[in-house]
Amino acid sequence: KPQFRNLVLRAKSLPLKICTYAHDINGQPSALREDIIPSPAAG
Repeated sequence: KPQFRNLVLRAKSLPLKICTYAHDINGQPSALREDIIPSPAAG
């Protein structure tokens, strides 16, 4: 089930690192995943 449907970020808040993890059927957490939302290219 998604926690949110839309996410709006202002360009000045980028780059942004998002760290997530999940739980398996036994409740054990997965390894931490790190993703980077990059800054937009200079126009």
